[in-house]
Amino acid sequence: MKAVLMSVIGEAREVEVDGDWKSLANAIGSEYIEVVRPHGFGPRDIQAGSPVLIVDEEGAMRGVKSINVGASLLYGGPIYGAVLVLGEGMVDSGEGFDEPDLIGLEKVPPRSADGWVGYVNGLVQVLARAHGRDV
Repeated sequence: MKAVLMSVIGEAREVEVDGDWKSLANAIGSEYIEVVRPHGFGPRDIQAGSPVLIVDEEGAMRGVKSINVGASLLYGGPIYGAVLVLGEGMVDSGEGFDEPDLIGLEKVPPRSADGWVGYVNGLVQVLARAHGRDV
């Protein structure tokens, strides 16, 4: 599935990952991951497909990773280390109903003409200016 990898130095690029947790953890150089929603996105957005951040669950506890300013601005709080941006949407459970799950960004309409990488970069820049930060 397609994702955007955000580095701690402000680079965002499209990557391909498997949907299993080990693949996601390896992509961000972590052992444990947590799925968090960017500020302003909530469960009501899942039906249409919404972005989520895959972060290092122990990034702050270990204290060995740099703060990811761009991801922190998106989330609204401190995020450490590299981050994946994926989609979250409703998928067939195989049990006759739909349930929320991670989906590739190829299944979520691009938020800008430049696709998801352009959207993530643009959003980080807008938030950075609003907070008087350089990214």
